[in-house]
Amino acid sequence: MTLEQLKAFSAVVKYGSVRAASSEIYKSAPSISAAIKALEFHIGLPLFSREGYRLNLTKDGVEFHAKVKQILRVVNELDGFSRRKGKLGKQSITMAIDASVPQVNLVNIIAQVSEMFPDTQLNITTEYHGNALQKVLAGNADLALTPLWGSTDETIEAKHIASVPIFPVALANSRIANLPKPIKMLDILDETQIVLSTLAGFNGHSCGFKIAGAKSLSVTDMNTKRSLILSGLGWGELPQHLVAEQLAEGSVVTLNIENHGELSLEQYLVRCRKGEHSNIASGVWKCVNVPEQKMARSAQAPELIECG
Repeated sequence: MTLEQLKAFSAVVKYGSVRAASSEIYKSAPSISAAIKALEFHIGLPLFSREGYRLNLTKDGVEFHAKVKQILRVVNELDGFSRRKGKLGKQSITMAIDASVPQVNLVNIIAQVSEMFPDTQLNITTEYHGNALQKVLAGNADLALTPLWGSTDETIEAKHIASVPIFPVALANSRIANLPKPIKMLDILDETQIVLSTLAGFNGHSCGFKIAGAKSLSVTDMNTKRSLILSGLGWGELPQHLVAEQLAEGSVVTLNIENHGELSLEQYLVRCRKGEHSNIASGVWKCVNVPEQKMARSAQAPELIECG
């Protein structure tokens, strides 16, 4: 009988099925099934009635589950004691989050980090246009969730998290939105393009493209850019999630501009390559993962994989 078997058993009871437990505790369904079978074999009793769609506890299973809850409660208390005594390292972690990161990504990571490290103080700061990366470089954050903004700094290492689609958009009733499609570059030279200013120290990198010779208005962060576009003061490229509601209701439309290919804002988990990392920061770095099949052009939520 192992602690992992008890945890698998408890998860199936809590979530009602092997499949549901699998998605919640980040173990494969076959491994959970195997753990429960091994547990039943060890104690010599069936724990579940396997009639019907939902697994129901047998009478012995109910009694056994009560004991398991006590054991897991004690294990959690011991784990918390070790953390308080500093045996597992630093008790807080600071994550700098770029404002362009979709909320679904951020909420998913926060929830799962909190579950994995329940006694840890998680400090989140929202940064704009490169400042999240700068905080890591300055040692003011353990990790950052951010685009790289063209940085090639060899002192950082980055793990790709998600691709966020970027589209040129404008109000549906604007002049540019009603030009013949595809829109020719010459036709929009007099239309104000809202662009992000070039980042100092990031190889002249900016987000998206700027039309040479066109009227433009430069801003320093994505939220200001969004506000100006939604106010009808110009057009520009925005991450899909920032205008999803407006696109759905039709108040904002995407622009079909000639020779304008698909663009995406690549999101990374970033940390300093050198230096000492706390056990918690190392654990988060190791466990944040996006399966390859989810690396599509949509704002998929990162997942934490089970770490050995």
